[in-house]
Amino acid sequence: MRIDTLLRILNIKGVDIVKIDVEGHENRVIRGMSELLKHRPPRILIVETKKDNSGLLETLTKLDYKVIILDCWNFTCNYGFYKME
Repeated sequence: MRIDTLLRILNIKGVDIVKIDVEGHENRVIRGMSELLKHRPPRILIVETKKDNSGLLETLTKLDYKVIILDCWNFTCNYGFYKME
């Protein structure tokens, strides 16, 4: 289920923090929360993904998120994305 759909069903208008750890499906999750990102973007996203997932990094930086690397091991990193107010 798309995050946008779930939030609509639960009548949740927005969230402050999102943690994404979906074993390679991060880009699909981000696409599934396009309305949330467009209208009420979370201030913080924590995403575990492959180090070479440049598509995800590009998508979120285009949405004005700043990125920091929280930690990395082997081929995976935890990235923190945040919006300044």
